[in-house]
Amino acid sequence: MKECFPVTIRAARGALRKAAVRGLMRDYDAEGACVRSLTPVRAGTEVRVSMRLPRSISTFFRGLECEIPARVRLTRPERVPGRGHEVVLSWSVPLARAVQRAISSYQRKIGAMLAVVLASTVALKLANLDFFWYAPYFYVYSATLVAYLVSRFYISWLYAAPPLRDY
Repeated sequence: MKECFPVTIRAARGALRKAAVRGLMRDYDAEGACVRSLTPVRAGTEVRVSMRLPRSISTFFRGLECEIPARVRLTRPERVPGRGHEVVLSWSVPLARAVQRAISSYQRKIGAMLAVVLASTVALKLANLDFFWYAPYFYVYSATLVAYLVSRFYISWLYAAPPLRDY
């Protein structure tokens, strides 16, 4: 896919792990990528590529922080002298699987936060059940509203989007 977006390359281990090389992802596919940077990276180095997901990878999760393990296959000077280097990467895991892991991790975090909010809401409603007889109409309405909201979250959790098809 030809789309330019910023990335950061960090060595996966060793003394250079803290050093970061910034560049522009110029071309990528399921197995590798080409990054233009001002600093060369030694071939054979295991790296971690940090980026925000572009629209071409995921429309819905565009901008989500993602870190993908890779290995530097080749570093070569760009065709125009003085413009930097092309770093050719080979993904350690297929790009689709790495992106899916990042999206799943994000969804689990959001799901855990929503579960805490819902559990605390239900717990507060149960704690207030002692006051039911002081204003029964209000508490029936309030309990119905909480049941409705919890059911919306539960139904959306069960929802599975239809598979994307080429048009």
